[in-house]
Amino acid sequence: MKKIIFEQTGNIIMILLTTLGMIQTVLTATVTEEPFSFSFEFGIFWFLLIGWLIVFGIARFLYGKKKNNEGYSTKKGEFSTQDEREELISKKASLFTFKMLIPLWIVLLFLCFGLSLLFTDIKIFQTTVIGILGGSLIISFLTYLITWIALDSKG
Repeated sequence: MKKIIFEQTGNIIMILLTTLGMIQTVLTATVTEEPFSFSFEFGIFWFLLIGWLIVFGIARFLYGKKKNNEGYSTKKGEFSTQDEREELISKKASLFTFKMLIPLWIVLLFLCFGLSLLFTDIKIFQTTVIGILGGSLIISFLTYLITWIALDSKG
């Protein structure tokens, strides 16, 4: 179970930093029409993301090399299995997550269309959509984590 918590926590932090970096980039972007040019800034969240990817990559490598790592493989990540029971739990947790995620994305797609009618400022709309998508990915990682823990606890 430690490997699932480790991997999902890392994924959630990665998505959070990516989402915040994208929002920061959209908010700092400037576009001029005559003559056409655009500029944007790589803010602190992109640098934090790069730092996190390095730290998490090293942590994954070290966790994979650890002797008592519950069958963790850096190539398989959260889908690493020690036995058939864990493989079945991973499959059930993935299936439940996708069953939750696909209807959520359909609802969010219609929500984005509706929000496009409400917002007059394109930057606010773009940041809202980025936040919604990032939030839905975080929800999906949490769903996988919680489902995996619940199925593992059942025995």
